[in-house]
Amino acid sequence: MKKYLKKILNPQQYEAAISTEWASLILASAGAWKTRTLTYKIAYITYNWISSSNILAVTFTNKAANEMKERLKEIMENEMQDIKISKDNDEKTVFSDEVVFWEEKWNIEPPLTWEPDFDDILSENNDIDSLLSDYDNTEIDETSYLTPSNEKFNWLWTFHSIFLKILKKDITALNPILNTEFKNNFNIADTADTASVIRQILKKVWVKDTFTPREIKWKISNLKSEWLTAKDFLYQAQDETDEIIGKIYQEYEKELRKQNTLDFDDLLLLPYILFKKDKEILEKWKNKFKYILVDEAQDTNKIQFELIHMLSWSDGNITLIWDDFQSIYGWRWAVIEEFLNAKKYWPWLKIFKLEINYRSKKTIVDAWNALISNNKNQYKKDIKAHNEKESKIKLIKFSSDFVEAEQVISLIKKLHKKWKKWSDFAIIYRTNAQSEPFEKILLTENIPYKIYWWFKFYERKEVKDILSYIKYLINPKDGISLSRIINVPWRKIWKTTVDKLLEQANFEWISLHNLILNIENSNISSGAKKNIQNFVNLIKYIQEKIANVEANKAIEIIVKAIWYEEYLKKEFWEEETKERIANIWQLMNTAIQFKETGHIWLRKFIDEISLFTDLEENMEETPDQIQLMTWHGSKWLEFDTVFLVWLEENVFPLSRARLNPKELEEERRLAYVWITRAKNNLFLTHAESRRQFWQLQYNQPSRFIEEIPMELITSFNSSIANKPNFNFQAWDKVKHKIFGLWEVMEVFSDKVIVRFYWWGIKQMMWRMLEKIN
Repeated sequence: MKKYLKKILNPQQYEAAISTEWASLILASAGAWKTRTLTYKIAYITYNWISSSNILAVTFTNKAANEMKERLKEIMENEMQDIKISKDNDEKTVFSDEVVFWEEKWNIEPPLTWEPDFDDILSENNDIDSLLSDYDNTEIDETSYLTPSNEKFNWLWTFHSIFLKILKKDITALNPILNTEFKNNFNIADTADTASVIRQILKKVWVKDTFTPREIKWKISNLKSEWLTAKDFLYQAQDETDEIIGKIYQEYEKELRKQNTLDFDDLLLLPYILFKKDKEILEKWKNKFKYILVDEAQDTNKIQFELIHMLSWSDGNITLIWDDFQSIYGWRWAVIEEFLNAKKYWPWLKIFKLEINYRSKKTIVDAWNALISNNKNQYKKDIKAHNEKESKIKLIKFSSDFVEAEQVISLIKKLHKKWKKWSDFAIIYRTNAQSEPFEKILLTENIPYKIYWWFKFYERKEVKDILSYIKYLINPKDGISLSRIINVPWRKIWKTTVDKLLEQANFEWISLHNLILNIENSNISSGAKKNIQNFVNLIKYIQEKIANVEANKAIEIIVKAIWYEEYLKKEFWEEETKERIANIWQLMNTAIQFKETGHIWLRKFIDEISLFTDLEENMEETPDQIQLMTWHGSKWLEFDTVFLVWLEENVFPLSRARLNPKELEEERRLAYVWITRAKNNLFLTHAESRRQFWQLQYNQPSRFIEEIPMELITSFNSSIANKPNFNFQAWDKVKHKIFGLWEVMEVFSDKVIVRFYWWGIKQMMWRMLEKIN
C-alpha cells in the first residue's frame, strides 16, 4: 500500500497520508490537493484493517462529504485491485497498466473538487433543512470488519450530521443532567418552526415590538456556539437587555424540550454538555473512533473545535487539514487561535506542509506568497508553483467606476472572441452591491452571466421594495406594488387584511388604492383601518417631499420616511443588513444620472430599470456564463481568468479594518483567497473616483496592491492608454442598443452627454454608442 501511495502522491502528500502514529496537522495552500491527500489517508487507514465504522471524518458541507465517499468507493473498488499483498505481510505491489503515477498527473485537474451549494453553507450555520434530508438512520454492525470494497464510511459527514447520530443513540443520558425528558425519537425544528416558537414567546413576554424572531434566534445561536445555556447566560447577564434575552432563551428551551424537539445549534451544544458531564459516555465514543480526520479545519468554530478535542486522544489519533491563510470566517465565529497553538492540545503533534500548488502560474503564486507574508499570526509556508510559466499580473487604473465596469467587460469581450469561453472569466468584488454597474453593461451587451450564491441586483428584496414604493408613488393604480409595500416595513397590516381588501376591491370594481383612500367604507377591523390610514398619510407625506427633487434624492427620502434601514436591522443579521443597505445606496448611485426633478423623471428612472429587468428575464439560459461573485462566495472555485475589481482603501480593506490588526489580517486572508482563484490570468483594477453612499469619493489604491512585488505586475492607466478613438461631436446623431436614436450634446474624454427623445439627457460611455451618418 505504501509503495502504491508513493507512486500516486507527491512526496509531501505521501508523508502526510501515511502518518498515523501521531496527531497530524497538515498545512496546505490553495490548489495543493489537500482533499486528495486526506482521501488517500482515509483509504490507507481503512486498508490497514481499521473499519470505516471506527473512522470519524468531518467535512465542511454535505456535498463535500458525498463527493469524498464516492471517491473513496472508487479507490476501494478499483485502485485497490491493483495492489496485491502476500500472505506473510511482506508488501509486494503490482500495478496495472491503468495506474497513473503522480509525476505524470501534475498537469491534470485534481480528482476531487466540488462547488458547494448555498444551501450547504447555510446548513453549517443556521439552517437544518438540507441536513434533515441527508441524515441516514441505517444501523451498521459495529464489530465487523468489512472488506475495503464494501466500506460504507457512515461517519464521514458534517459536524451537525455526525453529532445528530450520536444524540440519536445517547440523548437520554442528558435527562438527569439537564432535568429533561428527552427521548431518542426527538425531532429537529427547522427555521420556520424556531421562528414560530420565538414569535409566540415574544408575545408572551410583551417584547414583540422590541425584538424580531430572527434577532433572537441569531443571539441564541451565538450563545450556543459559545456553549452557553440559558441558565449560564442569565447568570452572567450584564444589563436589563441581557436579562430579557436570557429569559426569552430560557422560555425557548422549555418550549422545545416540552415537545421533545431540538434546534440546529443543539446538535453541537448538547453533545458538548453530555461529554463534559458524563465521562463514561465520552470514553465510549473516544474508544469507538480509532481515528479522526477534519477537512477545512480553519473554518471550525469554538464548540466544533472543543468537541473534536474531546473525542481525540492526546497521543495522536487525529489529522487536521487546514490552510490558515484561508481562515476568512471570523464573522461566523470561526477560530484560528486554537490551531495556531495546536500543540497545547496535542503535545505530540506532527506538522506536515503541502507546498506545491497545482492550480496557478508561478507569477500568481509568487504574488499571493508575498501578500500573505505580511500577516503575523500564521504558520510559515513557502508555496511553490508546479506550473513554472509566468504571465504578469495586469494592474489597471480607471478614471471612474463607470469606466471600470465598461472597460472590464470590453476586455472580456475581446479575450472571449479570441480564445476563451464566457465561463472562463470571473469578476470578483467586495460586496454584492458592487455587481450593479457590471450587470447593467452585461445586460446591455446581451452577455450571459451568473451571480454566485446571490440574486441578481434587481431581484434583491430591498431593491424591489424601494422600486415598488416608487412605482406606486408615480402610478397609484399599481396594485401589485401596493400589495408588496403596504406592510413593508411592518405596519400590522397582515395578509388576511390585504386579502379581504382585494376581495372587496374586485367586487366593487375599484382599485386597491381607491379603496384604502376611503378605508372607513371597508369591512375590516377598526385597528386595521387605523393602520391603513397611517400608511395613506405616510404616502401623502412622501409625495409632497419628492415632488421637486432628483431621483436619487427621492430614494433617500423614501428610505428615511419609512424607516427602512431600521427595518432591515431588525429583520436580518448584522452582516446581511450591511449588504442590503449597500444595495440601496447603489440604487441611489444608479439614479444620479437623472438630473431633472419631479415625477416624470422618477417615471423615466423606473422605465429604464424595467428595461434592464426585462432584458434579464429574457436572457437565454446557458452553462457558458461569466461568473460574478463576492470574495466570500469565491472560495472553492477556480477560473482561467479573474478580474478583481474595486481595489481601493475603505472598500478593500474595509475602513473599520484599517484600525484593527486582527480584522486587517482577515481582510488580507480574503485577498489571498481571491488571488488563488486565478489559474492563468489575473487582473487587478481600481478607480480614481467612485460613487459610494450616493456621493463621489476619491480613495487611494488598496494597500494590498502595494504588498505585491512590482516586478510581478504590469501597470496600465486607462485614462492615458485608452484615449477615445471616436470622432463624436456635439449634435451628432447616435444610436444606443436600448435607448434608441437621438443626438450628442457634449463630449468628454471617456464619456458623452446624449439627449434621447424619450429618455431625456443621459451620461454614458462612448463605446455604448454607434454614430449614425
